[in-house]
Amino acid sequence: MPRSQLARGLVRSGKPGKANLHTATNMYKMRYDMTLEKEAQAYVDSCPLAGSALSTRPQSGENFEALITWWEQILINGINYKVKYNSFLENKPLAPIKFTQ
Repeated sequence: MPRSQLARGLVRSGKPGKANLHTATNMYKMRYDMTLEKEAQAYVDSCPLAGSALSTRPQSGENFEALITWWEQILINGINYKVKYNSFLENKPLAPIKFTQ
């Protein structure tokens, strides 16, 4: 799911039937790095079964599960209307606490 959908208020808060989150008001703009894209694509094209060696990417990291985990928190469990952290979230099963970071 693209980050831009979150910014435009197109992401549902929780299970089907729940309302969408508000549009972003203070979201950092990201820059696209063509060099990083080429490096990542070259690695993927080699069809790896594991992460790449740190020595091959000294200026970048990789996290295969981060995006999936981040989006699952909000799509499965939802969050409050203001999309802000509060103590209630901490005690919720499958708490979406990383989504508010």
